[in-house]
Amino acid sequence: MINETAKQMKRTGKINSRLKCLQINLQHSRLATDNLLKITQEEGIDILCIQEPYTTGNKLAGLPKSLIVYTSGAGRKRAAIVINNKQTDTIKKTQLTDEDTVVLETKVGNVTLLIASMYFDINRPIYYDLQKMQAIIMHANGVGIVFAVDSNARSTSWHGVLTNKRGKAMDEFLISRQLHIANEESCRTTFWTSRGASNIDLTILNNQAIGLISGWTIHDQES
Repeated sequence: MINETAKQMKRTGKINSRLKCLQINLQHSRLATDNLLKITQEEGIDILCIQEPYTTGNKLAGLPKSLIVYTSGAGRKRAAIVINNKQTDTIKKTQLTDEDTVVLETKVGNVTLLIASMYFDINRPIYYDLQKMQAIIMHANGVGIVFAVDSNARSTSWHGVLTNKRGKAMDEFLISRQLHIANEESCRTTFWTSRGASNIDLTILNNQAIGLISGWTIHDQES
């Protein structure tokens, strides 16, 4: 597990050139968490959208108290948002959160955004998680949304080598809701292990958020 996690890639971007954000699946690894903290410090990351964080006793572990950690639910957490910039004005949208989804309302200057970190369990129908995305869209009411999603879904629409059933369902959902994938084609993939590589980790934007995001890239450091 540690060796596989060490080959996992990260995605980064800037919101309105003011906040630097990073999205990552930690595969519940302490080593990956330690590497993430090092990168956060070195590169001045403001917001971390994490899927499958390192936990002990159903609580996030390995993070210093200087960070503001948002999770939800009493079970094992598979989604979290961590704030490294105390000047960031954030509120957790409790009605939209659970162990696999964390949603924050974030104010950046005079701009308000919803940021959602989501983990889609491959063992449950993807329609369940798409319904949660729909609830976030309805709540936003015209506000920009940034979804950081481990979709466990494959599609050529987000530069995969194939489209599976989950990917087709998600692709149709994104098109019908006028959502846009920020992922750019790259020689790197967003996830890579000894068993293979894929682009199942997605950054998804609504129309209102498109102009607020720049500099999306797959990080070149291993986690």
